Amino acid sequence: MWQTQAQARAEDSRLASERQLTSRGSALVRFEYLRWNEKRTPDEKRVQTLKDIFKREGCLPMKIGNHIPVTIDQQLLDAALEDAQQKRRWQTNTLPNSYSIINSQGGYPELEFPGGLEYLHGCQRIQAGREYLTPSEKWWIVDLYLSNISYELRTFLVEEYTNEEKPCDGEIYRKIRRYHSLPTAVDCMVSSATCHSLEMRWWARLKGRRVDYLKGMLRISQLASAFDALARITGLCDSGMKITTLHKVRGMRCHDWIVNYLGNIEKTWAGFFGGISQWQQRVDKVDVKVLELRAPGASTVDAEYLQGRILGGVVFKNFSPQERVIIWNNIWVFKGIIPSLSTFFLDIIFLEKCIDGVKRLVAVSPDETVSSALDHSYIKEQGSQWIQTSETTFDSERGSLETCKKLGILGLVAFVMRLHQYLPKDPVKKNRKTTPRAKADRGVLQQLAALAEILGFDSLEIRAL
Repeated sequence: MWQTQAQARAEDSRLASERQLTSRGSALVRFEYLRWNEKRTPDEKRVQTLKDIFKREGCLPMKIGNHIPVTIDQQLLDAALEDAQQKRRWQTNTLPNSYSIINSQGGYPELEFPGGLEYLHGCQRIQAGREYLTPSEKWWIVDLYLSNISYELRTFLVEEYTNEEKPCDGEIYRKIRRYHSLPTAVDCMVSSATCHSLEMRWWARLKGRRVDYLKGMLRISQLASAFDALARITGLCDSGMKITTLHKVRGMRCHDWIVNYLGNIEKTWAGFFGGISQWQQRVDKVDVKVLELRAPGASTVDAEYLQGRILGGVVFKNFSPQERVIIWNNIWVFKGIIPSLSTFFLDIIFLEKCIDGVKRLVAVSPDETVSSALDHSYIKEQGSQWIQTSETTFDSERGSLETCKKLGILGLVAFVMRLHQYLPKDPVKKNRKTTPRAKADRGVLQQLAALAEILGFDSLEIRAL
């Protein structure tokens, strides 16, 4: 999986050569000429972090690591240089490169670009500068590249990160999966070798056990596909992905139920944007945080809160006023609690305890899930099922064998959810340094086994209880 040193060196050499050929040097450009080409707005938290750094350390746009890359046509650059010469700001037809020894602002020529310059990354940095610097200081040093650079070099320039904040788990996951699947895309403009190199760069950002946790989850294709679907919604993934918890998701051995949960999240959010095209990458973390756990279709308080913020443009800033009206009309008719990836990982902590209780009823082999193990232990042949309506009463419901089996599984899960605190997982081994885990309540275990028999399940584990 990992790159060899020879592969990494060859890739680095090739890109360095193109970078040298297409680089046209560095210049001072005022903010009014800099354009961000994406629909996403800067992340407010990152902008504030950078402003705090500027306040403590000063704003250092001349530092090489703080430069931002821009692309430009040679003709436009020639015109800007000629203009600078006429205004006696610069004397030659070439620019200093980013590694020149520059001791002052005057060491870089100030160039003007009335048509604007597209910069490839650094939107948080520029926005922080706009808000923090005085009018006379609103400029930055840009590294200029010809606009016909390869897609691969452009991608590497976009991926460069400096002081703007460490990427979150969601961004790391999105990038890893993007570059892993990109070579198979019909419109892929990047070589497989470059995609692999980019993927490895993002893997390298994971520390400690997080590499193992992510690899383990990705081995289960069902889970990988479900998380990949949510990763297409940028804000949803970035606000909620917890790579440190993926080993729990995998270890629960209920992949089909997890996939159903994740699919429900995707379906819910897709419903909010019905009638709007290309919405996935325009949803940001702030939008998700404001909506999650709200119930606008059931709570007047939540409905009024969200209506004011959505229609007022406090959230969904990357959408037009007309689109926000559509979004609100879709949201306020939603009757449940709005789920997100954050709420999923919070629920995992609870669901793990519930699954531990259900696992006491069946043996789950390596190629099975808890659900399939329960399927195999269902022995009822008649088309009816008992529905528990209180601690001591049941109603009978008729249906197909498949329906009755599903109702039986739901009945067991509901019981364990109510009494999970009495059904903790048995400790694997004794450890004197840790607090002893509470033992399962024998009476509750017997109630669970009795319920399983009533609902039509049979196994050695049920009989033993």
